[in-house]
Amino acid sequence: MALELDMIGFICVNGDSAVAPYGGKKAMLSTNPLSYGIPAGKENPIILDIATAIVAEGKVRAALYKGEKLPPGWILDSSGKPSTSPADLYQPPLPPAQAKISGAIQPAAGHKGYGLGLVVAILTGALTGTLCDPEIISGLTNTVYINVIKIDEFVALQDFKNRVDRLVRIIKDSPKAEGFNEILIPGEAEVIEEEKRTKSGVTIPDFTWNALTKLCNEYGFDAEKLLDD
Repeated sequence: MALELDMIGFICVNGDSAVAPYGGKKAMLSTNPLSYGIPAGKENPIILDIATAIVAEGKVRAALYKGEKLPPGWILDSSGKPSTSPADLYQPPLPPAQAKISGAIQPAAGHKGYGLGLVVAILTGALTGTLCDPEIISGLTNTVYINVIKIDEFVALQDFKNRVDRLVRIIKDSPKAEGFNEILIPGEAEVIEEEKRTKSGVTIPDFTWNALTKLCNEYGFDAEKLLDD
């Protein structure tokens, strides 16, 4: 919404505890994602949407559904020991339809992700007058902090867009590391993926599809017909 009005948007959100602090082994913070939307001119807008944890919890759950192992360093089990099994993040029974965390996800980039996650917890919890992360146990409630910057109060809008465009082009034209053919700007991978999925469709894991079908049946909908529509 901010981008549509040629403004910079910043939003962050908290939730139930899932992430251990740097140096800790118990989940004390949410994955505390944060997102920036920055308008450009001729280039795509810059959309940064990341968890302050090393990985979003949903990706751990997706690996569990697919029967895949996790990369080392992503999670701790319920005793605080490193694990590559996604099942070790959750309380049984598995797979969880409603996830309950018993282990912990590691913060992104060690102390840096931990610091960012703590700031998000304060902005979304303490500043909004609601609870900070370790006290949130509902599983349903998120508190949100939103900040919008009106660019032309600081600098002429077109000058700003030209500068962003130039920065994007300089970065994308810079030398590529071995194994890379292109340097992407935050948000660009999602644009490419959207174009791909629009043409080829979205693959849904069996567990997810079965859960959706069950839910549709409970409410009297034909899941296959909805898919065709």
